[in-house]
Amino acid sequence: MAANAWQQCVAASRRPSDILEARHKLAQALFGICESTVKLRRPLREEDAARAEREAEALLGAKDDRFLEAAASYLVDLAMLRRDDAVRRYQETQGAEGFAERTEPQTVQRPSGEGVVRAPIPPLILRLNAARRLYIDRVPPHLDVNHRVPELLFQAAETLLNYGHLQEARIRFEEIRRASLGTEMECAAWDQLDLIRLWAGESEVARAVANSDKCNHHRAFVPDDPRERPYTHARSAFEAAVRAKSPAARRAAWRRTATLYSAVLDAGPGDDHSPEAAMNGAYAYKQLGEYDKTIGMYQLFIERYGDSKILRRLQNGDPRAKPPVEPNPKHYEERIKFLKDAYQQLAASYVLLFDYQRASQQYDDTSRMAAFPPDARRNAARNAMMLYATLGDRKHAQDARTRLLALGPSAQDKAEADLVFARLAASEWDERGRDEGPNRSARLRAMVAWRKYFDDHRGDKPPSRFVVLAAHKMAAACKAGRDPRQREWHQKTVSAFERFKARGAGLMYEAALAAEAEFSLIDADIRNDAGLRNTAAKSTLVDRYSARLDHVIDTYQSPEWSVAARVRQASLYDALSSSAPAALAVQHYIEAIHLSRTADAYHPMIGEATRHLAALTQQLGNDRMRSIAAQVRGFVYTDDMFLRGAAGLHAEPRGGELPLPLPMFVSN
Repeated sequence: MAANAWQQCVAASRRPSDILEARHKLAQALFGICESTVKLRRPLREEDAARAEREAEALLGAKDDRFLEAAASYLVDLAMLRRDDAVRRYQETQGAEGFAERTEPQTVQRPSGEGVVRAPIPPLILRLNAARRLYIDRVPPHLDVNHRVPELLFQAAETLLNYGHLQEARIRFEEIRRASLGTEMECAAWDQLDLIRLWAGESEVARAVANSDKCNHHRAFVPDDPRERPYTHARSAFEAAVRAKSPAARRAAWRRTATLYSAVLDAGPGDDHSPEAAMNGAYAYKQLGEYDKTIGMYQLFIERYGDSKILRRLQNGDPRAKPPVEPNPKHYEERIKFLKDAYQQLAASYVLLFDYQRASQQYDDTSRMAAFPPDARRNAARNAMMLYATLGDRKHAQDARTRLLALGPSAQDKAEADLVFARLAASEWDERGRDEGPNRSARLRAMVAWRKYFDDHRGDKPPSRFVVLAAHKMAAACKAGRDPRQREWHQKTVSAFERFKARGAGLMYEAALAAEAEFSLIDADIRNDAGLRNTAAKSTLVDRYSARLDHVIDTYQSPEWSVAARVRQASLYDALSSSAPAALAVQHYIEAIHLSRTADAYHPMIGEATRHLAALTQQLGNDRMRSIAAQVRGFVYTDDMFLRGAAGLHAEPRGGELPLPLPMFVSN
């Protein structure tokens, strides 16, 4: 072990400089043991950590300061490893061992406003803070080559804040602020100090950041209107969060932004300015990963800003009011726009949380809002339909589809909506299962659904891409049931693709379906062609089928089916059993394997290509195989390479390739 070797070096060294160098290597090795143990998620032994700390402390106490920074870093990092090991054990034992670290302040609602829960700091976290303080106190600026002091100061203060020790945290952040004047860290410290004042209930949000001498992002113009002042401060915090570079400063800035906007929204969720608070505050919480608070802000905004009484008054006025209120169409349209955005963002937030049930309900609600623009309602109805279908809720999916069709969808939207229900009807069929019993009944129902879809949309203008899919699914269902109509549906797949491909880009998926269909037609013709068993006509027929397979490769440019077509071509030439066709067979087999590797396109026929190439290697020899492989651009042939990849065939070792025996005094 390296640590034991360096321990012996320390004992054997005589010169102080050599002893110090060996001690540094020993401390480094002991730290490496602890680090690798924690990274491998193994229990960190107390004796290993204690020994590493003793050596780092001994190195720190040396008169020579060459390794002062390294020793202090080892102590900080060892404390972090102890913490990480305890947190891992807590997670793996479900709380029986270790502890759960707080990475954010735990907030609570109180009558006076939002506050922070104070909790005792775990001993290992206190130990980590002590190691940070030791580094800060012992490492002078000229030795702090990695500039760790500002970050360690901030981390120590942030730890106090996370556990609710507001007064102690305030002292630390004040220390950071004074030591970091004119830097990004000063702004980050101010952000945390503002939050501490807010949580301590010392002042209103509008006054918490009013000091214009704090830092650059606080020097914005503060208007006289007290209602606008909180928005100005929150806006400045948002801009500072966008500009922040270091993770600690950025997270602190987003925390401050979210807190300020949340307070502003709580104070007036129905105000004309509240869209800014709702949208920017929700965005800030997203940056912190707190989606529950994001959703809460959207819900509060929708409930109060979209109050039906306010909307009716803006739209129609209120002649009974004193004085009477005139309609305000401009403000009404503005409210509708912001409400639409909030509805959409709320639904998207549910999707991000994989809460598809609430997301589908939210999209459904959006599609029912008659005041929203038709395109927004159509998109919402479409999303609701798809999510309901994903959840298997046919009734609500059908309701959403009916609403979508009533909103004037395009032909493409209608085709996509019908596709959702075709897939839903076919979802019970297991394409890989046995065609019997319930699975056969499910296949027949799937055929009815796909046939209806094909008949309903094959005349769409412009042609729908999904018609290609429907024809392909019909062919697959016929194949599973040994239905003779399989050939008919392969032909319809190719024809549907021919109509659709004139639209241009985005054809890769449909091209693969059509390539499979045409390949299947050619393969069936080859298998059923009695002429291929006639020696006289065989060569001509092989060339004819090879040309048809070239058409599959050139027309569809599908990597997977190009591989299959090349292997099928090679098998035709391989069956001719003569020298020239054998060379073509080798070339096509190698082209298929090379394309499969370069395009990352697997097809089961690759195994057939490898087996045939192994047999051809034994038949033709490596020299001939190498000369043929040289015609395939980019392919590098090595001796017996296909023999090594084929089951049951092995390359014979040649003389002179066995290693020489070891000398008799060498033991292995």
